[in-house]
Amino acid sequence: GRTRKMITYLLLLTVASILIPPYQAEDGCKMMLDKHNKAEMMSRNFIFGNNNLWPNKQVPYTFGPSFTPNEKSLIQRAMNTIQAQSCVTFVPRSSQRNFVQFRNDKEGCFA
Repeated sequence: GRTRKMITYLLLLTVASILIPPYQAEDGCKMMLDKHNKAEMMSRNFIFGNNNLWPNKQVPYTFGPSFTPNEKSLIQRAMNTIQAQSCVTFVPRSSQRNFVQFRNDKEGCFA
């Protein structure tokens, strides 16, 4: 059910992060880009511009309370893959206003 969907999504994310060639920004940071055009990216909440970057290239994250240790480990491995291929690092959230929240208590993917 829910775990299988999450695992499938994370595996696809990991494969995509490996197969999609990164874009080299001026500061040396690599950004993952896919083959979609700008209009398609905008329809998927893609944000352009240097004002919208994660501060210090760090992405704070939290896990919802329903995850098992194995599920958290799987997500963390996917984050490690992304970190290895880009300039962002994932850090546990402390008091940051903007952060990524992993939840598995609702169907779908939300941004």
